[in-house]
Amino acid sequence: MTLRRPSLAVVLGVLALLVAGAAVLFSAAGTGTAAPGLRASTVPQARGVVRLDRSARFPASVVPTVARARTALRLGGLRAQDVLLGCPTGAADLGTWCLDRGVRGVAPHAEAARTCVRLGGRLPTAAQLVGAAERLRLSGRADDRDAKALVDPAGRRDLREMSATLVTTTTGSAASGSFANTAPTTLQFVTVYDNGNAGGFAGGVPSGTAERFRCAYGRRQPTPATP
Repeated sequence: MTLRRPSLAVVLGVLALLVAGAAVLFSAAGTGTAAPGLRASTVPQARGVVRLDRSARFPASVVPTVARARTALRLGGLRAQDVLLGCPTGAADLGTWCLDRGVRGVAPHAEAARTCVRLGGRLPTAAQLVGAAERLRLSGRADDRDAKALVDPAGRRDLREMSATLVTTTTGSAASGSFANTAPTTLQFVTVYDNGNAGGFAGGVPSGTAERFRCAYGRRQPTPATP
């Protein structure tokens, strides 16, 4: 039997298979062939070799953040937590809006409205006050419990709060104000009281009458609300 020398093509083919097999073994073992002792890792390392996962992909964490992307992670000079929406100091968070936890004082309707605007807010409507009664202590009647409603423990007087809701007791031109009388007695604001944390309507008061009030706000970047 005579042995024939293998052809050059066969020899090269066998060598190629051996090299490919060795590469697969090195990859599976997490060992690179770039330098002796160098191991591949899924954790990015300086001048290291990244090992692919089972789907032949590398983790996104190995991709460096470019300068523009690092800038995009901030809003100007602010961090993400600096621009989260919230309520002013002293106001309760009621979901999409905020309301002062306590009354700010006593004032006629127009003056109270201007105060709230200066603070970045507005007078709450009667419906908003009634709806917030379960969450906040509103001004209450003398028969309300002190722990739940804001009452006058000395005089045991019935207290109520101003709302932004306006009504008029007449119709036509008689209901209109004028430069000389911007707050006619026929123009009244609806007042609200705690009513055992259920909320209740306490009637109308002429808009020029001083009454207790608090302010409402939209949720925003938290800042102190001071007069």
